[in-house]
Amino acid sequence: MLNKFFALIILISLTPLFLFISILLFISQGRPIFFSQRRVGKNHAIFYLYKFRTMKNNINGPEITEKNDKRITAIGKVLRKSKIDELPQIINILIGNLNFVGPRPEVEKFVNEYDFSFLNKIKPGLTDFSSILFSREEILLSKFGGVD
Repeated sequence: MLNKFFALIILISLTPLFLFISILLFISQGRPIFFSQRRVGKNHAIFYLYKFRTMKNNINGPEITEKNDKRITAIGKVLRKSKIDELPQIINILIGNLNFVGPRPEVEKFVNEYDFSFLNKIKPGLTDFSSILFSREEILLSKFGGVD
C-alpha cells in the first residue's frame, strides 16, 4: 500500500515531465509513445512492463540491445542514459505488478529457459539492489570483460 501511495505522489509530481517526454517522442518518432513487454512477476504472474519507447519502430535486430545499437533513437539514447525511459514503470507500481525495489522482472522466454523460480517468490521491482549499489553498470561490466 505504501508503494502505491508513493507511486501516486511521484506520478502526480512528474506529470509535467511525462507530458513533455510524451510530446517530444510523439513529434520525433510518432506512435506508440510507450513500449510494453511481457514480463514474469511474483508467482509466475505475467504482466506488461511499460517504458518510454527509445527504439525505432519495426526494425529487426538482436533480442538483447547492444552497445551503440542502431535501433536506438537520439532521444532514446538520452532517455536510456538518464534512466528516464523507466519512469512509466511507476504505472506498474500503481497497478501492483512492481515494488520500488526488488529483483528486475525477467522476460518470459528467459524464465522458461533458465531456473528463475527463486525470483518468482518476490514481487519484482522498478530497480534492484545491484542497481542501487552499482549505479554505473557499464563500468562494473567492463572490468569483467562484459562490455567493450
